[in-house]
Amino acid sequence: MRQRSVPPFAAALLVLLLALTLTACGARVDVGVDVTKTGSGSVRVAVQLAPGTAGALEDLQTGVPVADLRRAGWAVDGPHAGASGTTVVSATHGFSTLAQLPTLMADIAGSGAEGGRPFRLTVTEQKGALRDTFQATGAVDLRCALSCFADPALAARVGYALGVPPAQINKLLGKNPAQVVPFSFRLSLPGRRTSSDLRELGESSVLALAPSLGEATAVVASTESVNVVFLQRLVAAVSAGALVVLFTAAWLLLRRRRARRRSRRAGAGPGPGARPASVPVTRAR
Repeated sequence: MRQRSVPPFAAALLVLLLALTLTACGARVDVGVDVTKTGSGSVRVAVQLAPGTAGALEDLQTGVPVADLRRAGWAVDGPHAGASGTTVVSATHGFSTLAQLPTLMADIAGSGAEGGRPFRLTVTEQKGALRDTFQATGAVDLRCALSCFADPALAARVGYALGVPPAQINKLLGKNPAQVVPFSFRLSLPGRRTSSDLRELGESSVLALAPSLGEATAVVASTESVNVVFLQRLVAAVSAGALVVLFTAAWLLLRRRRARRRSRRAGAGPGPGARPASVPVTRAR
């Protein structure tokens, strides 16, 4: 089993989220995955804070392991202004191949084997002669509720696995934490949709889900895109072949015309005004 070298990013941001919701409501957690035609892409996790709560960030810097996240390859951004007066804190990690995606998704939250983590996603690509297909399967499994984001390293830093005393969490969230801590999950795949839950946006298709704490949401999506490289090579090959055919046909036609001209010249008689050929005369003795 692969050991994680840094605390889960979502746990660090959940510390921020829970602490800020002590003074204001309206915060949310967003997870987004973007896949390009080349199989590369990025994973982004963000917390959107309600207006008026940005000032509390200064009190939380000790508990959020930003330096560890950056050393692990996450680009941390914020806090910065978001829509409608909100404040956004986010982190993004790129990937160069689809094989790296399951590990990045697993690092968002939880512990243990990757197949048992709350965020699981695998994207495969199948190349065809004319079209390439992308198939995504996975789940956002939040049946573990807030314990999904517990982490021993975080507990060692601030004294609590979620960064906030359990009594304060219970007082804040009550019996239905899903209403206080909303989540969203977005997946963008290249090409046109081939599954009904996606909506097309430009040259990509997007799957948008709203998973809730205490529930599991399946992730299933598929798209197809034109194999541009193959078509370019096919057009180039056809064009080259057409040029060869045209050149060959022109050369054969020219050769035939020249042969006809030589044949006509050889079979034509003397023209008008030509002197008749002399005939030798033999005298009788």
